Amino acid sequence: MQEEFTMKSHDLQKNLKTKFEEMHVILKVKEKLAETILSKNLLYIESQLKRIKKVPHELFENVDIWSQTVTQLLEDMEQN
Repeated sequence: MQEEFTMKSHDLQKNLKTKFEEMHVILKVKEKLAETILSKNLLYIESQLKRIKKVPHELFENVDIWSQTVTQLLEDMEQN
């Protein structure tokens, strides 16, 4: 009975270690995939920020003015 317990406990310990090693490998693969996706997305965001910097500041000012004008016109229409 003691031998059987000892064998079972060793088997369980070995099985536990094996399963955690397998999960570690899977986790490493998923980590690399997540890093790749994150890197790709960060590069995309950086490229978009560079594109935005190239847009003349006046354009943003014009958009603000246009937005305020349209907002005012809509408010005026709602009051009538």
